[in-house]
Amino acid sequence: MENKRPDVIKLLENERMYYLEQIKRIDIALAALRGERITIEEGNSILVSSKPVPWVSAIENVFQSTDKWLTIKDVQNKLCENGIPEALDKRKKPIIYSTLIRKVKNEFLERNEDGLYRKKGESNIRALEL
Repeated sequence: MENKRPDVIKLLENERMYYLEQIKRIDIALAALRGERITIEEGNSILVSSKPVPWVSAIENVFQSTDKWLTIKDVQNKLCENGIPEALDKRKKPIIYSTLIRKVKNEFLERNEDGLYRKKGESNIRALEL
């Protein structure tokens, strides 16, 4: 029995290396499909970092295309429709929220008492004057 044991260990080690290589290839393929940057480190491990998302300009584009009041969830959905699926990640919601708040402070957006946002513009101001 002991004669076969080293062969089994070597076989399992080889199989483990094969599957680690397959996982590495899958990670590379997924990163490429997502449009992410890939950095391969020397230790056979892979570091995948996503490309930076232009949150400010993407959120501005959402409000440029509509005059409706939007919730944060609406903004997330519109960002996703515009090619930024990361917007649906709950960890990105604070980034979106803080960008909306900054845009309100910069008077690009306005926020109502229900927490809805829309682009501040002349058409909105005229409606208030009437």
